[in-house]
Amino acid sequence: MAQIGSSNFSGMFDNPELLRLLFDINPTLVFVKDRQGRFIYGNATFAELYSCGVEDLLGKTDADFNPHVDEIESFLEHDLKVMDSGEDLFIPEEKVTSPNGKSVWLQTIKRPLVESDGSCNHLLGVSVDITTRVLAEARSKQLQEQIHHYERLESLGTMAGGIAHDLNNILGPLVGYPSLIREETKNTKVLSYLDEMERSSERAITLIGDLLTMARRGNYQAAPMRVESCVVDFLRSAAMDEIRSAHPGVELVLALDKELLAVLGSETHVHRVLLNLAKNAFEAIDGVGRVAIATRVEAHNKPVAGFDESPNGRFVVIEVSDTGVGIPEADRGRIFDPFYSRKIGMAGGTGLGLAMVYGVVKDMSGSVEVSAATGGGSTFTVRLPVAERMANETTETLWDYRGNERILVIDDLSSQRQLATRLLGALGYRVRTAANGAEALEICKASKQPISLAIIDMLLGDGPDGVEVYRTLRRHFPDLPCIIVSGFSESEQVQAGLAEGVTAFVRKPYTQAVLGAEVRKTLNRTTA
Repeated sequence: MAQIGSSNFSGMFDNPELLRLLFDINPTLVFVKDRQGRFIYGNATFAELYSCGVEDLLGKTDADFNPHVDEIESFLEHDLKVMDSGEDLFIPEEKVTSPNGKSVWLQTIKRPLVESDGSCNHLLGVSVDITTRVLAEARSKQLQEQIHHYERLESLGTMAGGIAHDLNNILGPLVGYPSLIREETKNTKVLSYLDEMERSSERAITLIGDLLTMARRGNYQAAPMRVESCVVDFLRSAAMDEIRSAHPGVELVLALDKELLAVLGSETHVHRVLLNLAKNAFEAIDGVGRVAIATRVEAHNKPVAGFDESPNGRFVVIEVSDTGVGIPEADRGRIFDPFYSRKIGMAGGTGLGLAMVYGVVKDMSGSVEVSAATGGGSTFTVRLPVAERMANETTETLWDYRGNERILVIDDLSSQRQLATRLLGALGYRVRTAANGAEALEICKASKQPISLAIIDMLLGDGPDGVEVYRTLRRHFPDLPCIIVSGFSESEQVQAGLAEGVTAFVRKPYTQAVLGAEVRKTLNRTTA
C-alpha cells in the first residue's frame, strides 16, 4: 500500500478541485452566505435542495428559489444574528421549501467567518436533512392523539351508556302509562296533559338514543334505505318546523338530488343526523342568514381526519352549510367530542349532537368533515357509502296487538314488572312475573298450562343476564319463544342471543304499541 506523507497529505487541501470533490460527495448540506443573504458557496447536496446546479446558486439568495417569505425572513434573521454576535447558532429544526413546493426539514449549525480585522460579513452553514425523523415524529404524535381520543370516547361512552340504561328504566312508566290513562278518561284537559307528557318523553328518548349512539352501544341491524325519502320526511317533520319557527330570519335553501342511490343504515339514525346538523346550522346564525341542505352522489377517494378506514368509491353526500359565526380553528378538533359544547346559558347544548353524528356515520362506514369559510359560516359534509343492493320498498301491514296467551315477564325491577303487566294485561294477555331466572324457571315448571312467551330483561341485578336465563329456559322448554328487552340497544350479548334463537329485541322504554306489536308478531310467528 502506498504511504502518504504528512506533507503530501496537507498539500491535498491546496487543491481546489479536490476540495470541491470532498464537499460535493458529502451528504450534508454546506453553504457560505454574505450579509445580503447571497450564496458565496454551496455544495452539490445543497444545490439539489433548490433543484439547481452549484453554479446557479452563486450570487443568488434564498428568495430566488424559495416561495415562502416567512422562511426567508427567518433565515436572514439567523444569519445576521450569527455575523453580528460572532457566535455559532444551532437550529434544531427548520423547514425549507424548494421551488416545486416540496418541503424538507433541516438541522443546521451556522458559524461566523471572522476576518483578520475582526469584522464578520460571511457565515458558514452546515445542515443535516432530518425530514424522515420529523415526519415519523409527527405521525407518532398524531397516532398518540388518536389513541387518547379513542380512550376518552371509550370512557365517556361507557359512562353515557350506563346513564342511558338507568334513565330508560326510570322513563319506563312515563312512556308506558299515558296509553293506559287515555283509556280511562275522556277529560280533554287531562288528555292535553298526556299529550305534553308524551312529547316530553319522546324528547327524553331521543336524548337517550343520542347517548347510546355516542356510547357505540346504539348498534342496529342496517338495512338498505333511500336517503332522499329520509331527507324529505325530515324536512316535513314537526322537529324541522320547530327549528324554522325559532329562527324566522334564516332562509332555507335546498339542492336535493331526487334519485340518490341506496345506503345501508337506519332511517331513524339518519333522521337524527339531519336533525342535529340542521339545528346546529340554524343556531349558528344570529338574526338573518341562510342554511343550505344539499344531497348528491359523488366519487371520493381522499382520507378524512378521524376516519382512517373510510373506503373509496361512490358515496351519498348530505351537506349542511350555514352563514353563521363559523367554528374557531381551536375548536374544530373537539367538536365531535362527547359533552363538548360552546353553547352557554339556558339555550346551551348537551354536547351530544355532533358526537352522535360522528358515531352514526362511523357505524355506517361513512365519514363526516367540517370546513369553515373565510369570515364565518361552516359546512358539514356527510358521506355514506352506496349499498350494493337496493332498499326494500315494501311496507308491513299493522298488527292486531290483542291476545289472551300466557306471558312471563322477567325483570329485577318491580316497577318494570308492574308496567309490563299492566300494558299487556290491558291488551288481554295473562301475565305472570319473575324477578330472576331461577324464579322464572320455577314458574314455568309449576304452571299447569304452558307459558306462551317469555319477556326477559337483559340485566337482572347480580344474577345471570337475560341471555343466560334464555339459555336455561330453552334447555327445559325448547319451544318457548323469548323476547329480550334492555335499556341498551343491541349489544354483542343481545346479538349473540338473537343468533341462538331469541325471537326479538325491544329497547326500553317501550310504549304499549311497541311492546304489544312485538309480542303479537312473535306469537303469530310461533303458531304459524
